[in-house]
Amino acid sequence: MAKLHAMFVHAHPDDESSKGAATMAKLADAGHRVSVVTLTDGSAGEILNPKMDRPGVVERLQQIRREELTRALEILGVTDHVWFGYRDSGFVADFDGDGSVLADEAFYPHPDHIRCHDVAAAAFDAAGDPQRYPAAGAPWTPSKLYYTGVMSRTRMLALHQGCVERGLDSPFARWLERLDFDEPDPSTTHVRVADWLGRRRRALLAHATQIDPDGPWFKVPDELIAEVYPYEDFTLARSRVATSPPEASLLDGLAETDAVA
Repeated sequence: MAKLHAMFVHAHPDDESSKGAATMAKLADAGHRVSVVTLTDGSAGEILNPKMDRPGVVERLQQIRREELTRALEILGVTDHVWFGYRDSGFVADFDGDGSVLADEAFYPHPDHIRCHDVAAAAFDAAGDPQRYPAAGAPWTPSKLYYTGVMSRTRMLALHQGCVERGLDSPFARWLERLDFDEPDPSTTHVRVADWLGRRRRALLAHATQIDPDGPWFKVPDELIAEVYPYEDFTLARSRVATSPPEASLLDGLAETDAVA
């Protein structure tokens, strides 16, 4: 297949390593161009790893998180990265001048993540229109738009049961008790990433101020994940090419001349 371009848009440093990271590494290893856009500087984040809660860290948190992100991107093999540079934690980026915000608060109502959705969806619509932002360069029409970050009941149950069967404490137990899963799983695309789980884990651990290596999520071994649910899930929101979910790749339906969202 021709080498294509996949762009991943995230709100904060570390989001790129917790949402779709193994898929990024898989695409990069196949020779595709993989871009990451980070909208905020991460300066308002807390120190979530007790081992990093030491003098001088919080004072330099913005710079440290930038360095952590650089290491994570190298681990994943990301081709290029763009900082938008907006202030972390609730800053509303008025990208069209009207101040509007799409309040899609179904699962994770962080305002930066909501705005990340707004910006990415608007960019998907505007990128191929030569009249919208002529100073930004030549127009380029992306073919597909995906949402990520979905934690489906199917995935959660598979991992929970895998932990229980092996006598491991399951970090998913409280989520299964607390979350309402009446809505059907919106995932359309299940990318098999068993061979890239180690890279995902290393990239996430590169964000040392944010990720506690002794935390509950790292109690689930990659070997278990590879056995019971070796996928990263995405939701195909829009497509300008013919494709038939369920998909096994973000590139399903794409030909040599197609652009990738």
